[in-house]
Amino acid sequence: MTARWIFFGVALVALSARHGGAHCTPIEMLVVDEQVTLSGGLVAPGLAGRVYGESDPECQPFPGDAVWLSDIPGVDLTGLAPGAGLFYEPLAMPDYSQPGAPQRMLWHWDPLDQQVDDNPEGASLRVLSTRLFGDVTFDQHGLLSESGQVQALEPLASDLGRHVHPFYYVLAGAGEFPSGVYGWFGRFTSPGVAPSEPLLMLMNFDQDAGGLLAAAAAINTAALAPLPGDYNRDGAVDAEDLAKWRADFGLTGVQGADGNGDGVVDAADYTVWRDHWAPAAGQAAAVATPEPTSLLLLVAGMLVAGLVGRGGASTTTR
Repeated sequence: MTARWIFFGVALVALSARHGGAHCTPIEMLVVDEQVTLSGGLVAPGLAGRVYGESDPECQPFPGDAVWLSDIPGVDLTGLAPGAGLFYEPLAMPDYSQPGAPQRMLWHWDPLDQQVDDNPEGASLRVLSTRLFGDVTFDQHGLLSESGQVQALEPLASDLGRHVHPFYYVLAGAGEFPSGVYGWFGRFTSPGVAPSEPLLMLMNFDQDAGGLLAAAAAINTAALAPLPGDYNRDGAVDAEDLAKWRADFGLTGVQGADGNGDGVVDAADYTVWRDHWAPAAGQAAAVATPEPTSLLLLVAGMLVAGLVGRGGASTTTR
């Protein structure tokens, strides 16, 4: 217990010291027309319109053996009456990158395979008020605390229009954490006004700007229900998705071009793409949609190519 308190003391001193020099990006919030609106941060494809994370080493969490501590991101709030109350609510989202789209609250992006994967065993995230309003705690699977939200600010008049840090974000677990990026979705609420859109917060450890953006896109996209036929997950059903289907043809398991979710990429998934492809005027000539006979020949050709490839490999190794 003593060691844990020493760690927190040292970490808090370090976090306080960096506020004078580091230019960490706050969550910019404006309450207008009875709605909490967000700006600033990163824009990445996927569910959340805004993503908040830092690649600057000065803004990354203070690491311990089994605890990471950060107060990033802060907030910059305007338009809310003093004393009205600002609250943060973490949100569980389906992970469409996994079979069955299980619900997640705490997400992890692995820089080795560049994908969303399971969190380390026992990992949890605690969002703790710096002003003693309470906390909310959750892990990969859901809430661990009785409360599903935590108050961020009262706010005081002096809180408005300036960058403040209402939370400590405490990532804790049974052992040392792998590097990468941890993320969680949530929204801000205030009584009497509509809540903000979902936002994605990221806790970055050892990733540069490119790694952070890759993590943001992977987590944010995994939480967004894909359009039928949008096999490369770029938000449009087009010729690139047909190319993705061709590349994945015959593969099994979780594949981007498995449009009907039966665990194998086959002709049925081409049909899903074809039925949802609506080329704009002028694009129809650029992308020829195979007729049924052509499709059968294409599928047969893929199967033969696969057999020849396997046969060639077998002959070579004998």
